[in-house]
Amino acid sequence: MSPALDVPVLLVLFARPDKLRPVFERIRAARPRTLLVATDGPRPDHPEDADACRASRAVVDVDWPCEVLRTDAPENLGCDRRLTSALDWAFDHVERVIVIEDDIVAEPDFFGFASTMLERYEDDPVVMHVTGRNELGRWGSPAQDHLRVLRGSVWGWATWARAWHTRGSVLGRLDDPDLDVRLAEHAADPIVAEHLALHLATARDGTLGAWDVTWSLARALVGGLCVAPTVNLVRNVGFGPTATRTTHHGDLRGGLPSLRCAAPAAGNAPDGPPRRDPRYDRWGILVDLMSTYRDPAAARRLARAGDLLARARPDGRAARHHLTPFTVPCESLAVLEHVRAAGSSSGALDALTVELRRACDEQGADR
Repeated sequence: MSPALDVPVLLVLFARPDKLRPVFERIRAARPRTLLVATDGPRPDHPEDADACRASRAVVDVDWPCEVLRTDAPENLGCDRRLTSALDWAFDHVERVIVIEDDIVAEPDFFGFASTMLERYEDDPVVMHVTGRNELGRWGSPAQDHLRVLRGSVWGWATWARAWHTRGSVLGRLDDPDLDVRLAEHAADPIVAEHLALHLATARDGTLGAWDVTWSLARALVGGLCVAPTVNLVRNVGFGPTATRTTHHGDLRGGLPSLRCAAPAAGNAPDGPPRRDPRYDRWGILVDLMSTYRDPAAARRLARAGDLLARARPDGRAARHHLTPFTVPCESLAVLEHVRAAGSSSGALDALTVELRRACDEQGADR
């Protein structure tokens, strides 16, 4: 039996008991001494939700020595409000926490990784987020036990109260014109900079709603960094019509397997923290953008008219950014080959590979 986990775990769940069962089994195996459970309530226009919510709550059967704290939403708040309110509530009780949603299956190694990194960077205000997901499957030197990056997934993650509490104050100063310059400087890559600039623009006009994007933007605006493992330690099993955003079964991110890794040593790394890796962030954004394509052939054709598209549509800047992988097709093809080598496999990956090879050939012919 593994030793009990000292870091509190926050489990956020809704109405998907079948997805939740393997998630909770991994938490049970980690045996946290403190478990915080935040549930969302049924949607009024979905009569099946009441039974599904009750079934999900029943899955959380704690049979190990553990302090359990619960907050149950009597009505449906939705993903964004429930996650934000759950984290606010959690940090009324604890100073650091590992966060697991009801569709995130974590490898056993994730809990040790997150615990060690929370301890190692507790007093470093620049590091604000620890993620268990390596968006590229594998990345970094074998000598490293983690990466320092700008972007950090929320598919299995951890943070401190001191980091989370900066969110509200930062987002309350969005009209500061210096933010644009600081964000571009912090991004250290034009694709990453454009990605963040679009999020900042939607935050300013009030259309940015996704809680995780808001959290990511808040970190970037204060120059915050994230810690990620050198191999992927979590799987999102929630792709499909019951998800809030990852509704496409063929989303290529769903094919990335979780892996095992050696536990990082306690204390600081002997050679100090690794340097930040901007290419990881750039390639991660390319993966995210490519995961949205339902028709890669159409995306390839649109990309060839990208400047015209940008001028013709009110959301032209966002549309052009959406097609970025086809403006750097050979690099995007290298990204896909990398995640395939890391074990990713899906029909979407195959279809994109075909279209990117064609786009790469076309780009070469145009020169």
